[in-house]
Amino acid sequence: MIVEITEEQRKKLTEDSKGFIPAHLYYECGNGWYEIIRTVGAYAGRHLNGWKEVKGIQERLKASGRYNEKYHGWTAEYFTQNPIDPSIETVAIQIKEKFGGLRIYYYCSDPYIDGLIDMAEAFSFRTCEQCGKAGERRSYGEYTYVSCNDHLMERSIAPVVSDT
Repeated sequence: MIVEITEEQRKKLTEDSKGFIPAHLYYECGNGWYEIIRTVGAYAGRHLNGWKEVKGIQERLKASGRYNEKYHGWTAEYFTQNPIDPSIETVAIQIKEKFGGLRIYYYCSDPYIDGLIDMAEAFSFRTCEQCGKAGERRSYGEYTYVSCNDHLMERSIAPVVSDT
């Protein structure tokens, strides 16, 4: 039986992610991956809000007439390195288990968030979906999952040999 993410944890994920993970999102994975999801959300939220903060600094400096390219040129460089379109809301649209690993789908492409999600997916293949302890990919018939030895399904074949 999968222990699902609790309502309290859902609220914390939305708060920590500064809106990257919306409150209404339904999680199709176990509680063991909560810390992985929380970490992705927190870093994605900081990244997206950092862009807005830098844009605000730049606009306030320009509006006050104090913007100087020599001293404030770092803001233009920041936007070159972090090309986010703030008019497009960047939010997670689905978080689930698929083929034994964590999948986080989101709207709007961003290289930094892509990297966070790739890292999270890789960690999930070594983390028990039930409890968060170190785990291995296993199979139960056609079903592939990740578990520690405490959460093996009956008649599982462990571990699954893979190149991930």
